[in-house]
Order: sequence, then structure tokens, then C-alpha cells
Amino acid sequence: MVVDEDSLIVMQNPENVQLETVINNDVGPKKLTSMSFRKRSRGCIWNVLETDLFYEVLAATGTDFGLMHEFIPNRTRVELKQKFNREHRINPRRMDEALRHPVLLDGRLRQRVERFHAELAK
Repeated sequence: MVVDEDSLIVMQNPENVQLETVINNDVGPKKLTSMSFRKRSRGCIWNVLETDLFYEVLAATGTDFGLMHEFIPNRTRVELKQKFNREHRINPRRMDEALRHPVLLDGRLRQRVERFHAELAK
């Protein structure tokens, strides 16, 4: 292979060169990542009935948020974890009480959960 050395050099007169001004019209974020396209959903406020149900299910399942989600399907696992952290800060006594005195998973808990969902539907 033969390379023509003359073709590698660009000859320009400095008088003929026109400089273009660059205008930065970027109004958006400077760094674009996969998190830029993430859907941000705001969580719903927990009412008193939901909080009571949360503590009942917490006493039965412990800190297994995946299992907790089976009993409270209208909340995501992440929402349950956030509720746990929030309640641990706000009401640590009630949280410790629920975790120290576990309740057996039985049909009665499932019935209470179903009654709760029926009340929510009203």
C-alpha cells in the first residue's frame, strides 16, 4: 500500500477561513443517563386503616416486604419499605411492639385484609 503524502496536508489561506460562532441552546440537563427517562411516580398518602393493616401484617411477616406485598397488593414493595423506614422514625415504640410480638400467619389475617380492601373499595 502506498500513501500519497501530499494528500494528507490541507492548504488554506488564513484570510479565507470564516469562523462560526457556536451558540449553546441546551436548556435541559447537562448529563443524560438512563435515570433521565425513569418514570417518577408519587406515592399515595397512607390513611389510618392502611397504617393499622401495615402493623398487623408486619407483626405476621416481619420485615419480608415481598411477603408483605402479598397481603397489601395495592402497595409496591418499595412503598412498603419506605413506610417501614418512616414508621421506624416516627413511631419506633409501635414498630418494636409489632416486631417483638409476632403473630401467626393464618386465615384470620387474610380475612381482615379482605375486609380492609372491601372498605377501601367503598
